[in-house]
Amino acid sequence: MSSLLSFLVTEMNSSTPILFAAVGILIMQQSGVMNIGAEGMMLIGAFAGYVGSYYTGSVIGGAIFSLVAAGIVGVI
Repeated sequence: MSSLLSFLVTEMNSSTPILFAAVGILIMQQSGVMNIGAEGMMLIGAFAGYVGSYYTGSVIGGAIFSLVAAGIVGVI
């Protein structure tokens, strides 16, 4: 029983970022904007956040790198 509970908790923790992207896509669809690259922007943002945190040594630096990179990819 505890392995099933552990599995469900892990699945919920792993699926939360994808749920955020899905809700964002839903809101964009309702406003009339078609954006099929939201998952790609999420991946670019995650990679840029990791690299930014590595080079700056702070979480805030990583978040700023992530926001800038995802914004640039979104504009393209």
